[in-house]
Amino acid sequence: MEPSDSPNYVAKPPDYERNERLSRLRLHPGEVNTMPLTVKSGQHFVFAAENPMARNWLKPFPDVSTLDDLKYFIGVPDQVFHNSQTPAPLAYPDVHHSSLEASDALNLLDQSSTAYKVGVNLVYGPTPANAAAHVGVTHLVAAMTGALKGQYIVAGSDLIVNAGAVVDLGPNPTVTFDRIIIHGNGAIICHNHQKIIAGAIQWLPQ
Repeated sequence: MEPSDSPNYVAKPPDYERNERLSRLRLHPGEVNTMPLTVKSGQHFVFAAENPMARNWLKPFPDVSTLDDLKYFIGVPDQVFHNSQTPAPLAYPDVHHSSLEASDALNLLDQSSTAYKVGVNLVYGPTPANAAAHVGVTHLVAAMTGALKGQYIVAGSDLIVNAGAVVDLGPNPTVTFDRIIIHGNGAIICHNHQKIIAGAIQWLPQ
């Protein structure tokens, strides 16, 4: 029996669900590695281009150009807020997109800047009705989409982290697996503003 076929594991997502998830990320199911990745006790596996063993799971980030793209690939799509009666509060409730100047987009990497705070609100919060028409937002979206060029999506079938193993998701903005299964004290290191999309996530105690 292959490790990914254990009867203790949650069922794999159906093909239609997998195909829809991958197509939304502009990935063809046939180009995504279906070999399960099992990280054993004592191993430290990093999803980075510098790690030759990780390259089978790294897919070039597609060209994205709109705020809707950003919200799906790295943030929270507006549909989530439409379906919720109590949407999550904005990370920066006192910062409004109308205060954003076109030149402010250059300060995106400064976490104390208006650009960074407006970007977080737009990507992770509901989109205000008039935001897309604002010139400052237009420049900010261009800066955010440009920052994704040359980066990667981590994509695969099963990620199995055994007890005593560590998986670092690396600098990649988006990670997607059919199943993520963690045994005992196995660990996955996630990074700031990193989005994980999975068919199922399961933790199994030792």
